[in-house]
Amino acid sequence: MLFSLFAAERGRRHFTMYNAVDVEYINRVTAAVDVTAAKKGASVGNGPVIGVVGRLRWEKGQSVLIRAMPGIIKTFPSTMLMIVGDGPDRAVLESLCLELGISGRVIWVGQKSHEETIRLFAIMDVVVVPSLFEGFGLAAAEAMAAAKPVVASNVDGLCEIIDDGETGILVLARNSELLSSAIITLLERPELAKTWGEKGILK
Repeated sequence: MLFSLFAAERGRRHFTMYNAVDVEYINRVTAAVDVTAAKKGASVGNGPVIGVVGRLRWEKGQSVLIRAMPGIIKTFPSTMLMIVGDGPDRAVLESLCLELGISGRVIWVGQKSHEETIRLFAIMDVVVVPSLFEGFGLAAAEAMAAAKPVVASNVDGLCEIIDDGETGILVLARNSELLSSAIITLLERPELAKTWGEKGILK
């Protein structure tokens, strides 16, 4: 099939080959999760869970999401932010949470295995990819495969993965206010979030 595609496009010199994710594996892992027990184990309570997965470095934009959280918490006071990953900027990000007065609403999960990370998708209501730039956006693709709506920066590879208004929301990078508003939209409309999540599996 690939050969036929290349033959049909013989005049082209370059082709884009996107990273692949194992949708069946991700569905199998997330389907096996007892969400109630997993939420209890993660100490996130019963409120909305916003998730972000990635190395803790400035270009991944976790600080943009953290700055968006006060507005989200004002609208949905029981919201928790789950940060999966580790990296050199963790101390800076922890200080920012303290400065904004949201430390009690943030769970630092740390670095996890691939399977453990996929399992954590099961307890997230919205997955956020706030990168300042991104070649592809594997976390976004895996979250979509797990039927989660994604809010992401409208940059580079992310805008090729996510269909804005169909499988998630794309927002201007570095803009915490727009990011907050987009996340609130999905939390206010859980049926819409569910529909977009389901469409993401087929993307």
